[in-house]
Amino acid sequence: MANSDGVKFYLDYLDKEMTIMGILSGFCVAVLALVVDKIALAKDSPSLASLWSRQENHWLIGLTALLLAALLFYLQRSYLAFYYGQIALAQARGAKSYYSVDDWLRDADSWETWLSYKEGFVSLSFGFFQFSIALIQHRIGPLFPSVMTLFVLLPALVVFSSLRRYVLTRYRFHDEPWKDWGRRSSSDKD
Repeated sequence: MANSDGVKFYLDYLDKEMTIMGILSGFCVAVLALVVDKIALAKDSPSLASLWSRQENHWLIGLTALLLAALLFYLQRSYLAFYYGQIALAQARGAKSYYSVDDWLRDADSWETWLSYKEGFVSLSFGFFQFSIALIQHRIGPLFPSVMTLFVLLPALVVFSSLRRYVLTRYRFHDEPWKDWGRRSSSDKD
């Protein structure tokens, strides 16, 4: 059984993480709104209007990625709030609780619980990558067609995220999930 001081420390940690997820979600929405307001809807600045019109696909893909990141950070915040509530409830109920505090703590600290956070950062990074490509190509000319983003980079990110989701779900309680997955994969070949 977890001691009450340890549980309190973990609940404080979850509270801080929920705050961080709220900030990250708000940041994504703020950047999205700023790009739409200053670049996509630029009427008074011909240079900003041309920045949008010449690289519209990269901006749209980046905005979509930021919107997805905001959603993923919000979902992570919701997961953490759920675990916070369940740990507090199990602690308040004590032995009458169906699921023990230790069980809730173990689940809250699993790799699987934090997948939305990891995927949110991938989406946020991908969005800023698209913005960077739009800015660079506006300055020096086409280097990276948006078709390549849609048919090469995006599928690669989906495959990477799917593999990571599989490994971190399958080995959610392991200290080194990637090593354990690698060991299992190599032993399957023998």
